[in-house]
Amino acid sequence: NKNLARQLAGIYLDLDRNDEAIAVMEQVRERGLLTEEADLRQLYQMYNFTDRPAKASAVITEGLATGILKEDEKTLKGLGDSYALAAESAADEGAEQKDLWAKAADAYGRAAAFSSKGELDFQRGHMLYELERFAESKESMSNALRKGGLSREGEAWILLGN
Repeated sequence: NKNLARQLAGIYLDLDRNDEAIAVMEQVRERGLLTEEADLRQLYQMYNFTDRPAKASAVITEGLATGILKEDEKTLKGLGDSYALAAESAADEGAEQKDLWAKAADAYGRAAAFSSKGELDFQRGHMLYELERFAESKESMSNALRKGGLSREGEAWILLGN
């Protein structure tokens, strides 16, 4: 039963038994029972929370492809977050990391189109800065500052000035 599994996973999370919580949700997923947006959202958030961003991005990508997840601000932010987390922890600071930064920038840019606040534009600008795509980074930072609602407005101004 999917609902019992979700409750059990929640209990495991409350007890800081993250691996067991994920194992429960993975078993339910393997049986094809994770068919609702909330199900996949819970699973990919668990993966990101437990430093498994590659699995999170795979769940999101599959969910978008099957239509279970909607291409909206929340989902695309989750995708951007998973790629950014993977880039930060990449062992190789070469092509693999740059590919992940680029995927994060793309996801944040798509998410920003749904948002009236500038935080996602800021995130996109930061990823583009990491990729040394400075003109695009400045454009994103300008959009972020124009929209407002930034938690790190000073950093946006600094990156815009570089």
